[in-house]
Amino acid sequence: MNRLPKLTQLPEEPVVRRHDPADGESGTYRPCARWDFGFTCALCLLHEADLVDFGAEGTGLISLEHHKLKKAERTDLKDNYTNLILGCRYCNGRRGQLRSTDPDSGAQLLDPTSVGWAKHFEFKGFELKPLADDLDAGYTWKAYDLGAKRKAAHREARHDFISEWEEDKRLLRDRVPKLLELSHDTTVAEGERRLAAELAETYVKNYENTKKKLQRYVAVPFDAPTKCRCDKDSGASALPEWLVQQLVVEVF
Repeated sequence: MNRLPKLTQLPEEPVVRRHDPADGESGTYRPCARWDFGFTCALCLLHEADLVDFGAEGTGLISLEHHKLKKAERTDLKDNYTNLILGCRYCNGRRGQLRSTDPDSGAQLLDPTSVGWAKHFEFKGFELKPLADDLDAGYTWKAYDLGAKRKAAHREARHDFISEWEEDKRLLRDRVPKLLELSHDTTVAEGERRLAAELAETYVKNYENTKKKLQRYVAVPFDAPTKCRCDKDSGASALPEWLVQQLVVEVF
């Protein structure tokens, strides 16, 4: 099973749309977009698993964002899949009616399907920042509040939890065999043997508990769609390559 990395790195290249759904209302494109963008907000790079434990569909935490405003800019693109990107509720709810071009500076709202995010943004710790002197990145960063502390907190939470699990795994590997050996060593006192057995059991339980919780951070959520407007029988169930390259294989 593929696990998310501790911190999802920014795509070097534009996100490629692999889906080409038949015309319909914009809300019906969500299954296509979830696969195309890897169940990840294309703007702040939070994965659905960062937002909710048991699947984001139906929660309102993940939705479709119109790059060109559907009312104020391009009514003809209201239900056009190429104008829609997957966004978390934080990003989608922040922009409001801010136009894709800043009337004052002329800065452009960046489209993650047209430019690689890594060419315009960087992580400083867990906070997403625009590159210096990049007007378009600055405008986009402000429009979607990409530097919000709660977004950084979600990233840090995933990083810290996976780090904790890795430490539990290390302890299980390095200490438990020695403790078990000690617990069966008749040359040491019974109390010491009993304590060694109890410690070994504690390490095993800690590892099992964190391993179970770690399943939250799988790359494909359990409610991933199996049907979409492109192929109503099976759907194009594949993650984008930029995300696949970052995944970690874990046996749960």
